[in-house]
Amino acid sequence: MSRSQAELDDLISATRLRLRRLSPFFSALAMFAEVSFTEEVPIAATDGRRLLFHPEGYGNLPPAERDAVFLHELLHAALLHPSRRGVREPELFNIAADIVVNGMVAAAEKVTLPSGAIRDQRLEHHSVEEVYELLQKKKKLPPLPLSDLLRPASAGLEHPRDPAASGVSAESPIRDPDGELQGLHDAGALEAHWKQAIQQAKVLASAQGQGTLPAGLGRHLGEIAEPTI
Repeated sequence: MSRSQAELDDLISATRLRLRRLSPFFSALAMFAEVSFTEEVPIAATDGRRLLFHPEGYGNLPPAERDAVFLHELLHAALLHPSRRGVREPELFNIAADIVVNGMVAAAEKVTLPSGAIRDQRLEHHSVEEVYELLQKKKKLPPLPLSDLLRPASAGLEHPRDPAASGVSAESPIRDPDGELQGLHDAGALEAHWKQAIQQAKVLASAQGQGTLPAGLGRHLGEIAEPTI
């Protein structure tokens, strides 16, 4: 049974409310991400600006897993993972990015990573570019459960399905029917957007007496200003 838009909005509102109790920083950061529901992704994805969720694939998860998936995509976006991929191999970079963000999500209380989520505690403290290089040397890689990093674009926002990845292709973005976000898909604008978001989230969290950043996030913030080439 498909969910109404009001029911989908309630799912996100519930996650935002739980995040407010979990972490003022994450709660404030989430205000800077636009959320859309689409059947073009199997569960969730991000193009760096929007967090995209499948109405049923995401909606049917238990609340603790929904919150973890929401945080997962939020951190991908805030850490500029879609645009930082550059010319790197999409699947391998997605694995590297998952290792980084899942380490931070796993450190959060009262959220649960879905079964099969990639973890590597030996690597998750490195930058995504460093993890990518280290993974290139491995003979066996962990399977990627979900291809969720979409390529940012400024126009022609069309995104075909990618059956091989059980979801959408990392090579094209999802259509933005309103066209309101096209300027923000520019890498420079996205970087400025998330820098501002992080700074304001830190201020809001500090005002609530919780100025300490969530585990692992502090060391990754510098990557946004000076990503490794």
